[in-house]
Amino acid sequence: MFKLFKKYLYPSHTQHIQIGQKDFTAIYCSRFIERLLGWRLSAFFPDRQVIVILPHTRWVQHFFGRQSLWVFFLAKDGDVYAQQLLVAGASGYCWQASCAVECLVDHRVQVAQWLATNPLSTQGARGPFSSVD
Repeated sequence: MFKLFKKYLYPSHTQHIQIGQKDFTAIYCSRFIERLLGWRLSAFFPDRQVIVILPHTRWVQHFFGRQSLWVFFLAKDGDVYAQQLLVAGASGYCWQASCAVECLVDHRVQVAQWLATNPLSTQGARGPFSSVD
């Protein structure tokens, strides 16, 4: 049972990054179940700040969440196209976007700085995790 859980629900691609003095875990959601769960995958990393990267996403939902999220919608070249506050029980969209990045509202300034200095290329199949096996 645990193997099935780990195979289908545990995030397949993660990367630890440092933004300023804080350590973050970036979760790249490429499979359907990961994209469906989205922010709920942060429960696997309770001791870390989490950034959820949703490639090929124009619409995000936060129906069963408890806290508000900040969503960055990215263009194909990785530049931030739009930003939006996503309260619990709501959804947000940007039809021109090609990727969405979710984080807690408290971390939006650090994540915005990280996206400004390290633009995510959404052209590749795995984005910033192209070197991860």
